[in-house]
Amino acid sequence: MESLVLKTWLVWTCGNYYLLHSSTITENQFLVAGSYIKKVIIFNVALPSAAKDPILVFEVFLKYSHENGSFDVKKSIGAVPVRSVSYSSLEAENSELKKEVAELSEKLNEMETLYLTLKANYTYLSESYSELSRKYEKLLEDYINVSRELEKIRVLYASLTRHLSNVSESYEELHEEHVKVLNVLEDYKAKYSNLKKEYENLVQKYDKLTKDYLRLQREYSNLLCITIALAGVSTVLLALTIYFKKKRSLPLPPPPPPPPQA
Repeated sequence: MESLVLKTWLVWTCGNYYLLHSSTITENQFLVAGSYIKKVIIFNVALPSAAKDPILVFEVFLKYSHENGSFDVKKSIGAVPVRSVSYSSLEAENSELKKEVAELSEKLNEMETLYLTLKANYTYLSESYSELSRKYEKLLEDYINVSRELEKIRVLYASLTRHLSNVSESYEELHEEHVKVLNVLEDYKAKYSNLKKEYENLVQKYDKLTKDYLRLQREYSNLLCITIALAGVSTVLLALTIYFKKKRSLPLPPPPPPPPQA
């Protein structure tokens, strides 16, 4: 082998390029078939400020002699994009984002549990409200029936009063009927008073349940807004994670054309 040279070129998108480093790996060395050469090359790369999306291109220049003659080989062996942020920094940032996503997911689960509890309380309150509405309707129906009965009694009492003025000989009998009617009236008045008290108690319970319902509804709205906000933040963080993963897995651009011969 006459010579083996490795050249490193810097190329950026505007089409500019220049030679960063040239290293001779070996010269005038006899190699046996199946053998290999190992050499570590270390050099610093100074990027110009105008370089945009720079790429390192490696070229190998090989001159060797064989029983069939001498040969020159030139070949590009790879291109490496130069990034302003290191892989370890991106990996650390990605790990931090994963932790934040996990924490937000845990908070979201807690919010979902709280939402389910609030929903169960809301269902119970709705059922209680429906039951109270049915009782109120029944009480109202009873009140209407009692009012009708009282109206019938009033009509009957008026009729008896008219008959009392016309039939004086049956005063005692009419008086007894009058007492019976008064007893019935007092009984209905007592029933009406009891129903009125029960109605007022139910109205107070209804007002309390209504206040609890409005309070739970406000809490439900607040929790729903927080849940939607956390879901939006989780979506943004997930999108950023996918973006960085895709950015790391972008395919390499094709190698640039070889530099002009000196």
